[in-house]
Amino acid sequence: MKSKIKYLSIALLSVATLGFNSCSKDSSSPIEVAEGTFVGEMTVYLAAGGLKTFEKGSVTINKTGEGQLKVTPDPSTGGSPRVFDVFEEDGSIVNKEDDPNGVFIYYIDNQTVVITSTKTAATAKDNHFRILGDRKK
Repeated sequence: MKSKIKYLSIALLSVATLGFNSCSKDSSSPIEVAEGTFVGEMTVYLAAGGLKTFEKGSVTINKTGEGQLKVTPDPSTGGSPRVFDVFEEDGSIVNKEDDPNGVFIYYIDNQTVVITSTKTAATAKDNHFRILGDRKK
């Protein structure tokens, strides 16, 4: 009898473990939810010096590879595109904290982006930008 209880306990534990593991994978969002055009307050920092501010600047976000999103500012702003390596975390699509391209945050619930591109040796001649924008309707 003890042997049957032991095997039954092991079987139930296995099923419970499988159930918990599969639920956690179902909860993550694919990065495609961040694709689209976003409009909001935008500042472009010019490589030659100075800055431009746009009350209704915009960026377009597209998936370019596995775990990668390309952010392309509207050409009229002069901002330079950036590619971010991203992942889903706590209801947002984000990049790693030490990403040399800057900061990327897409809030899934309210469909808002916060993006700040940074200047590196490789991008020294590019115009960097910052935007807080909402999904274009």
